[in-house]
Amino acid sequence: MGQALVVFIFLSILSSFPMATNGLTIKLMRRDQVDLNLVPENLSIAEKHKYMLTLHILELSVSASRRTYLLFDTGSPFTWVQCHGCLNCFKIRGGPFDPRRSTTYRTLPFDSPLCQKQLRIRDSCGFRISYPTSSVEGITSLENVLFTTTAGPPMTVPNLVLGCATSAPGVTFGNNDGPHNPISGIFGIAMGLFRDSFMVITQYITKWKFSYCLPSWNAGHIQSNLLFGDDVKPLPRSAQTTPLQTVQYYLNCYDISVAGKRLNLDRALFRVRPDGTGGFIMDTGTAPTCLVAPAYDKVKEAIVLSLGRHMRPGTPVRPYDLCYSWPLPRIPQLPSLTFHFQNADLEIDFWNVFQTVQVSRGRKSVCMIMHRADIRAPNLLGAVQQANYRFVHNLRDQTLSFYPETCRGN
Repeated sequence: MGQALVVFIFLSILSSFPMATNGLTIKLMRRDQVDLNLVPENLSIAEKHKYMLTLHILELSVSASRRTYLLFDTGSPFTWVQCHGCLNCFKIRGGPFDPRRSTTYRTLPFDSPLCQKQLRIRDSCGFRISYPTSSVEGITSLENVLFTTTAGPPMTVPNLVLGCATSAPGVTFGNNDGPHNPISGIFGIAMGLFRDSFMVITQYITKWKFSYCLPSWNAGHIQSNLLFGDDVKPLPRSAQTTPLQTVQYYLNCYDISVAGKRLNLDRALFRVRPDGTGGFIMDTGTAPTCLVAPAYDKVKEAIVLSLGRHMRPGTPVRPYDLCYSWPLPRIPQLPSLTFHFQNADLEIDFWNVFQTVQVSRGRKSVCMIMHRADIRAPNLLGAVQQANYRFVHNLRDQTLSFYPETCRGN
């Protein structure tokens, strides 16, 4: 019975979707591109992080007509939206999604093979997701989703597995997290252990691969795209490729260099432990890079040594603890940061590691936009440090490829 249900769902998707469709391109935008009136002008980088302007969202329609904005998150394996009646939940402009008004919405039975058996809500499949400072739970559902594409008409994906959040204590989407907040939930694109993840359910479109390029936070209102399947461009010769663990997109990070000098860090700092903690992942749902304390402290120490004789210490600006006075003196070469993965090196230039931060009127500091994480937490390469690189996830080959690119409407 269970296998028959999976086959029925998959065939119903295929029968209602043009077989010639082998790709999908979705527009990514920053929060201030949704509505400029929601965000004050001339924000400092710290304030931009509070407003989540360094993260990217995408537009879709849940059910027939509702426009919804979700946070693009490669670190989360599940897509969910806040639903009517949600307790301890953030406010949304226009209110949450009300499944009672949809003729295509249906809950997933608990005995369905697509159900993760995390939570039972009467006879329906429930879900529960924990984040570092918050959690979400609700009912796992099937619903038609209309994606806003960059070329041609919107594309409907029928019967997409979607979490209908009924509780979300602690979840916040930055400043303006009130009645004017446009973000309704998270578009999770990681695989995890979810058989109902987006990449699994839509494999007939995605062909198990996706690609994105995030513009720098200070690049203005530049559109970028999230590409799937045949819309993903062939790799150039300059691309580097490293193995990818598809469960959570873990990478094998071996070391970090500052200004071209290896820190000789213990590789165990970046490995996944037997209990599932630790590891190193690419996370577009987090703005700054987060490194476990021993790695962070070594990186900070190396940068201080590299810049120490050239720079004057600046006023620290929470939550950043390494800052220098602005303007910077003329320095022959500002140090870069390089992550050494298996068979590939990702070099991040100084201005994607440091940013200018307003201290007070007329005073600025230049601060390292990175956080120190607990030793048991995963290391995260955040969206700020991913800027101006094309990342290509090939889940069939279990690889991540990347190469430098100026991200402009691509």
